[in-house]
Amino acid sequence: MSKVKLPGADDSASLMSLVSTLVPVTIYAVVCLSIFWILRHRCPRVYAPRAILGRFLPQERSAALPATWFSWVKPFFGVEDLSILQHAGLDAYLFLRYLKVLALITFVGSLLTWPVLIPLHKRGGGVATQLDALTIGNVVNPRFYYVHVGVAYCFFSKSLPLAC
Repeated sequence: MSKVKLPGADDSASLMSLVSTLVPVTIYAVVCLSIFWILRHRCPRVYAPRAILGRFLPQERSAALPATWFSWVKPFFGVEDLSILQHAGLDAYLFLRYLKVLALITFVGSLLTWPVLIPLHKRGGGVATQLDALTIGNVVNPRFYYVHVGVAYCFFSKSLPLAC
């Protein structure tokens, strides 16, 4: 089977586009996280009011998170759903539940799709370069589209029960 010449395949700028997006976003994320880490210790009234204010009854107070730089991450993700519901309310509980489900679906989806589809796209018979070689546009043989259908079926059969 002959390789199909895609227009503009040699002048792909997909890698430079990705880098030019990731560099400012990474700098912004580091600045925001640094500000959070510094202010979390200096402004406990803002970042942990239920843990320090005396007007709450002991059963209404939240557990204080550790004061070191990264030791708060594990206890933060280990908070029980019932505790969030009792201390933060229904809106916060549903929002955090939504974020947890989305993170789980994304993780499971990447475990199911990347090992199958990225090698298929890379060896799909097209002449795309850089990151364009990892897309469905690099697949020339229409029979390989059935692999996408199978992966989609597996993804939705695994992810829909996670949402319930």
